[in-house]
Amino acid sequence: MGGITRSLEDTRSNGPRSHDKIPLPKVKAEQIQRAYRAISGRGPPPKIEHPVEQKHRGGYSELIASAWLLECGFEVYRNVSPHGVADLVATKDGNIELVDVKTVSVTKNHDGSFTVSAGPLLKPAQREAGVRLLYVTPDGLCAWDTRLLDDHYNSRER
Repeated sequence: MGGITRSLEDTRSNGPRSHDKIPLPKVKAEQIQRAYRAISGRGPPPKIEHPVEQKHRGGYSELIASAWLLECGFEVYRNVSPHGVADLVATKDGNIELVDVKTVSVTKNHDGSFTVSAGPLLKPAQREAGVRLLYVTPDGLCAWDTRLLDDHYNSRER
């Protein structure tokens, strides 16, 4: 076989190599306690974490809602004014929908069920204009009604 072929024993080094040791992350005691409380059912129930910081959640949810509406066959127009009556204008088959996007929080209860909580509802001017609420969860689900989200999170098939 020549000098190129080596046996498995020839390739082994003596002792661990530097890349064999993966550094473990530093974990604070309070993180361990929080994880234990979440698993054991003691303490405040955990929430489904949002992937972006608080200050970006509204814009993030509007983008998710825009993508969802596009998937549903709507043409979507975003409002650039921070004080407009609606976040989005969506059109489909000649119908125009004024849409206000709400980011909801999803909390797991101690009994294993989930609660979907929406923020404030429509303002009187929005109601008069016929604005519809579109709810977006932290993990990107969209629905016109929070009951659909409740049903999704509390279904056994999830």
